[in-house]
Amino acid sequence: KSSLKPCHRRPRIEAAGRGVRFAASVLAAARWGAAQVLACHGARGPAEASVSFVTGPRMRALNRRFRGIDRVTDVLSFPLGEMVEGRCHAGDVVICLARARNQADGAGHSLKREVLLLAVHGTLHLLGFEHHGRPAEPMRKAESLILARWDGQAR
Repeated sequence: KSSLKPCHRRPRIEAAGRGVRFAASVLAAARWGAAQVLACHGARGPAEASVSFVTGPRMRALNRRFRGIDRVTDVLSFPLGEMVEGRCHAGDVVICLARARNQADGAGHSLKREVLLLAVHGTLHLLGFEHHGRPAEPMRKAESLILARWDGQAR
């Protein structure tokens, strides 16, 4: 049994790709995952976030600039928590599609599922969930519950 709160609110998720190609179903998975996090764990009122897909070189540049780590990573989160047009803008999630493809192949599941996992993971970071230097259990539990909800639906 899931301990997620019912998701009655409909968060707005902006999603786009820059220099990458992907199927509409991959975009839909990212939107669904980010929306589930915001609706079940986010602000009490209307909320939004953005999810962007970038190339490996672009992700490396972002990781170097914002984290001081000169390598490609799978997902970066940039929390904002600001009010924009009456909605809480949680922030921006950036996903490296090439890295997501490699991780999906390595894990033996679809790119759509990997992007879903990364969107959920990144959006949880926007809301303050952590797994580095703190107990990771709350974040892992939230991820597992949302993935179970995805698996329980016809996708």
